[in-house]
Parts: sequence; structure tokens; C-alpha cells
Amino acid sequence: MNKYYLFLIVGALLIVIFLTVYLLTPIYAPNYKDVENTLKNNYKEAQIPPQKTIIVFTLSTTQTNNTIYLISNSSTLYLQVINSSGLVANNSEVLITKVYPGNYSIAVHNPTNATQGVIIRYGVFPYSELSSLYSFLGVITTVSEFFIALGVVAVGYGAIALLVNKTGLSKRFKRRK
Repeated sequence: MNKYYLFLIVGALLIVIFLTVYLLTPIYAPNYKDVENTLKNNYKEAQIPPQKTIIVFTLSTTQTNNTIYLISNSSTLYLQVINSSGLVANNSEVLITKVYPGNYSIAVHNPTNATQGVIIRYGVFPYSELSSLYSFLGVITTVSEFFIALGVVAVGYGAIALLVNKTGLSKRFKRRK
């Protein structure tokens, strides 16, 4: 077997294997289904007037369930976590914050000049659950991307080298020297 075919085969296998690993991550990632189902089932909808901050709902945290996870469908609105002392955290679109046990208000600030509708998905989780999930996802993503890129390079090298050898370009360059 020609070594260039081997580059094509190994590169294609790397791409297929690590693309599969990446795409199937939700099936085997620790706590992924729990987080996904909680966020899917817990949501609130609201209309936020221009230049206003509205408290949309409240929630409680415990010593164990001490991390608030919020996702909104708008990148122009700001999610806010507020306790009796004031603002705890503020971010647009996604907000994950570890907090002390207690009651928290979830507010949305609209800095634009138009009323906006928003859907906020939320959950309260143990910090260790979210931390292990996102650490695992970070490692899987990095490793998968590296090996997919390596596979693309191997396939590219194999294809170009095979093309050069099949068309006789390498022999033409050798004769001119």
C-alpha cells in the first residue's frame, strides 16, 4: 500500500472517530442530562420595558445546591442575580454564579430603547456538578478539535502528495534540476 493512501486512511479515521466523540459527548458526559433537563423544564417568560430592570422570579439556594445557572434567549439583555445586600452577578445571555445559601431575585435589565421579550431558563445545582461537567466538556472539546485538525492535515497531505505523484509533477521537477 502506498504511504500516501495510509495518510488518507489514518486522517479520515481520526476525523470520523473524534468527530463522533465530540458529537456524542451529551450521551456520556457526567451530569449533562441532569443539567439539560433542568434547564429545559425550568423557564420564565417576560416582557422587559426599555431602560428598565424587572425582577422576573426568585429562587432559593442551599449549602449543597449553591450555584445559579441562567440562560436567556437575548444577548442584548442583562441577567442579574440580586440578594438582600444588592447585585451579586450580572451578565448577558449566560450567567453561572456560585452563591451563599439564601434567597435570590433574578432580574433582567433592558438597556435598549425598545421593549423586549425574553425567555430565561434556570436551575440551581451543586457547584461540583457544574464544575465537573464544564471541565470535562473543555477537555473533550480541546482533544477532539486537536485530533480533527490533525486528521484534516493528514488527509490534505495524503491527497496533495498522491496527486503530485499520480500526475508526474514530482518527476518533472526532478528532471529540471
